[in-house]
Amino acid sequence: MSAKRDLQAELAKKKQLLESKRRAAAAVAATPSSISSSPSPSSVSLPPSTMTSSINGGIDTPVVLELDRLLSATSLDGILSSLGAPTTAPAPTAPSPSQPTTSQSQAHNSESTPPPTSDDSRQVITQLQQQIQALQQQLLATQQQQQQQQQQQQQQQEQQLTRQRRAPALQQTFDVAVMTIRQRETYDKSTQTVMDSTTSTETPASEATTPAGESPKVQNVTPLTRRRTMSRVIRPDFHVDTDAHSSALRSVDPPKPVVKTLNEDEIRDIVESKEFETFLSKKVKVMEKVLVVSDMIPDLLFDYASNTDGTSAREATVESLVFKRSLLSDKHKGRPVTDLCFSAKFPELLLASYGRSSVWSETEGLVLVWNISPKLILERPEFAFYCQSQVISAMFSPFSPTVIYGGTYSGHIVVWDTRAKSTPVQVIPISTQTHTHPVYSMNFIGTQNAHNLITTSTDGHMCLWSTSNMSRPVESQNIQSKQAHMSVGVTCLAFPKGEVNTFYAGSEEGYIYRGPRHTDTGKAECDKFDGHSGIVSSIDFNPNPEFTQLFLTSSADYSTHLWSIKGDTPKVVMSFEDSTDSIYDTRWSPVHPALFASGDGSGTVSLWNINKDREVPVWTTNISRPINKLRWSADGKLLIVGDVSGALNIYEATSVCFPTTEDHQKLAATLKGLPTNKNFTPSE
Repeated sequence: MSAKRDLQAELAKKKQLLESKRRAAAAVAATPSSISSSPSPSSVSLPPSTMTSSINGGIDTPVVLELDRLLSATSLDGILSSLGAPTTAPAPTAPSPSQPTTSQSQAHNSESTPPPTSDDSRQVITQLQQQIQALQQQLLATQQQQQQQQQQQQQQQEQQLTRQRRAPALQQTFDVAVMTIRQRETYDKSTQTVMDSTTSTETPASEATTPAGESPKVQNVTPLTRRRTMSRVIRPDFHVDTDAHSSALRSVDPPKPVVKTLNEDEIRDIVESKEFETFLSKKVKVMEKVLVVSDMIPDLLFDYASNTDGTSAREATVESLVFKRSLLSDKHKGRPVTDLCFSAKFPELLLASYGRSSVWSETEGLVLVWNISPKLILERPEFAFYCQSQVISAMFSPFSPTVIYGGTYSGHIVVWDTRAKSTPVQVIPISTQTHTHPVYSMNFIGTQNAHNLITTSTDGHMCLWSTSNMSRPVESQNIQSKQAHMSVGVTCLAFPKGEVNTFYAGSEEGYIYRGPRHTDTGKAECDKFDGHSGIVSSIDFNPNPEFTQLFLTSSADYSTHLWSIKGDTPKVVMSFEDSTDSIYDTRWSPVHPALFASGDGSGTVSLWNINKDREVPVWTTNISRPINKLRWSADGKLLIVGDVSGALNIYEATSVCFPTTEDHQKLAATLKGLPTNKNFTPSE
C-alpha cells in the first residue's frame, strides 16, 4: 500500500507539471482549451495544434497524438488502461448505515484484485518510458524522411530550372540541324533532276525509241559526265549558318559570373594583404624564368673559328675557367660569404650564407637560395632566410630538400624550411650539451633511412643530431688531444667517403686531428699530426672512389697540403705554396681526380692539376676581392667563388677540365713516384 501511495504522489506531481506545461503551450498557440473541473483520466489531453507545435514544429502526426495520450494519464489506473493492463480495485471504505453489509459484498471484497506491489509499479513505469521512447524515435524518423523529401524536391527544381535555361539554345541547335538536313535533301533532289534532264537531252534520236519486244538500254554515265553535270548544278539555297550554330553551342554553357567593380579601399586592402604578396612573389619568379630563358638569346661571344666543341686552340691544351656572371643582391650588399652548398635534389639551387654587414642591419644572420641554372639569368634569389646571429655554416639537407640547417656565431643551430616563412622554424637553445662558440662545420653522415647531422665548433664540442628530433643532441663529445688532454678548437671537419666512425679535423693551432665519432666516456681523444703553422681553414676529401684516402687542407700560412691516410699515420705527400696570401678554401673537382681549386685573401682563384704540374697552378685569375668560399657543382661544370663583398662569381669549366681514362692512371703513378710515398697504391 505504501508503494501505491508513493506512486500516486509521484503521478500527482507529474500531473501538476504537465498541467503547467499545457497552460504555457496553450497560451503560446492562442488556442482556447476548456477542461472540465473533474476530468476523467481518458479525456484530459492537449489540443492537437498545441501538442504538435510544441513537439514537432507544426507537423500533425498520429505519433504525436499517441504520445499526448500517454502523457495525459492522471492516475495509475489511467496509465494501466492506456497500456491495456487491468486496473486496480479501489481501497475498501467503511459501510454507511444506509447500505447494508451482505455476504455477497463481503465475498466480492474478498475476491477483489490484491493491491499491486512496488515491483509491479516499477514495471508499469518502465513500460510507459519504453513506449514514450519508441514514439520519440518514430517522430525523429518522420522528421528525417520529410527533410529528405524536401532536399529531393529542391534538386528537382534546380534541374528543371537548368533545363528551362538551356532549352532555347538546344532548340536553336536542333533547328539548325533540321534545316541542314532539309537543304541537303533539296540539293540531292535538284541534282538528280538535272542529271536526268541532261541524260535525256544527250541521247541520240535513233536511240530514243526502243523497238517492240526489246528492253530499254541503260544509259552509261561516265565519271566525266557526272562531274560536268555536277558543275552545272546551282545551289543558291544550300547554306548552313555556321556562326549561328557555333553561337548556339556556346550559349549552352552556363552564364559567366558578374565581375565586381572594386573601390579604392578594397583594392588597397587586397594589394596589402599577405595572400596577394605571396601570390605575386611566386608568379613574378615564374615570369622572370620565362622571360630570360637564355635559349632564346643568341650567344654573341661565340667563336665560329674555334673547334667543333666550342673551345679555342689555347683552351684545348690548358685547363681554364670561363667567367659567366656574378650574383649579388642589392639589398644585402657588404655581407661576406661564409658558406656555400648545392642542393642534392635540385642541382640548380645554390645556398649561400652571409656574415655581418659592415653597415647596420635589422638582422645579422642571412641565408639566400639562388637559382644558377644556365638557362636562366635571374638577378634576385629564390628564397631569403634570416636569424638573429650571423650564420657561419649552412647546408641543404641531402635527404629533405626543403630543409636548411645553419650554424651561427653565437653557437645556436637553426632550421629553416622553404615551405614556411623566412624566419627559422626551430632554434636550438644553448646548453651545456650544445655549442657555446661559433659553429664552423656541419656534416651529414648515413643513408636515407638512418642519418645524422654532426656539428663542431671552436669550443671543442662535437654534437650528433637526429633530424627527426632537434630539441637536443643525441650525443655530445668533447674533442681532446691525446697528448695534451685539452679541448681542441675545431675550425673544419670532414669524413672520408663512406666512413661514419672516424673523422679528421683542422684546428686553430694548425694541427690535424684524427678521432672516433662515438665514445662511452663523452671525450673523443684524438691523434695529433703536424700540418700547418697557421689556422687550418678547410679540409676536403677526394670524392673519387679510387682516391678516397687523399684529402686537402688549406691554411693561413699561405699553403695547401695534400695528405694520404694510407697506412696507420696520415702524412703530407705534396705541398702547394704558390699563393701570396692566406688560403681560405680549397676544393676537389667532383669529376676529375687530380684537379682542385683554391682561393686566397688576395682574390686569386687557382686551378691545380697534379698530373700536369705541382709547382704552379695551370690556371689563375684575380677578382680583386678576398675569397672566402669555393664550391663545385655536382657535375663539375661550374665553380662558384664567394668573396667578402657578398658576390657569387660563377665560372664555367671547359671540356679539358673533365677526366679521361688516362688521368686516373697518371695520378696513381704520380703519387707512387713521390719520395715520401713509395708504397702508395689506389684504394680498392
